[in-house]
Amino acid sequence: MGAATSWGQLLLPSALTSVANSAGGWSLVVFALVWWVRARPRWAAALGLLGFYALHIGYALASAGRGLSWSLAPTNFWVAAGLVAGPLVGVGAAWVRWRTDVLAAVGVAGLSGLLIGEGVYGLTVIGATTSPVYWSASIAMGVAFAAWMVWRRLRGPVAVALTVALTVLTSVALLVAYPVAG
Repeated sequence: MGAATSWGQLLLPSALTSVANSAGGWSLVVFALVWWVRARPRWAAALGLLGFYALHIGYALASAGRGLSWSLAPTNFWVAAGLVAGPLVGVGAAWVRWRTDVLAAVGVAGLSGLLIGEGVYGLTVIGATTSPVYWSASIAMGVAFAAWMVWRRLRGPVAVALTVALTVLTSVALLVAYPVAG
């Protein structure tokens, strides 16, 4: 997926290039893989970290093949972000897999809030220079994931309310953090 991202930036049609320039795609991949292997939280954190770093390695290798360079050092903002986000995404996936309470709500809200917040950012802040196709799909995926988890996985009004509140909070936090991060 990391290699596909690098090549996607070059080869995808303009309506879809944002897929290759978003954190949501990589987060979905890491979340799904950790969930699929049924890792418990401690291992999930490690797998999330390794998953993001593996994506960066694939991206760096494919970029080198294109004549570009990509630093794998933690001083690279996106590598550092992956080192922080990886364990969080991994643990969130484990909580969604194994829990039905407020911890599952936190896991759901992390991913859905990222997808929604990034989509809103894409439409509102960089919408003049990017296609709305992926950003709209990102919002739809975030809303659909949260709704599906509320319907199928979460138990009790507290978990449901927490999912909604934390999804909104995560989305707003991302809208504040992205411009600061540059």
